[in-house]
Amino acid sequence: MYRFNLLIELANKEKNLNHGHVSLADMECLKWRSKFQYALTRNINQKLKGEERTKAMAEVGQLVIWLEKRGSGVRIPLWQLLYEQR
Repeated sequence: MYRFNLLIELANKEKNLNHGHVSLADMECLKWRSKFQYALTRNINQKLKGEERTKAMAEVGQLVIWLEKRGSGVRIPLWQLLYEQR
């Protein structure tokens, strides 16, 4: 969940990029989708197999769409979940 918070930050930076002149350091935020996919693949329960695992990955993969549409607005429900789990 904390990693997802970082991905929210990177997605927001991507939205705010000046598409005219972009420095190499600024381009780091463009990696958020691949970092998300890597974290998703590593953290989906390894006990799930076949279609069950594919379905779980697709459901959690919807978060990418939420991030693209809502940006940092996803942060509020994320932190609510984190505090409820403590």
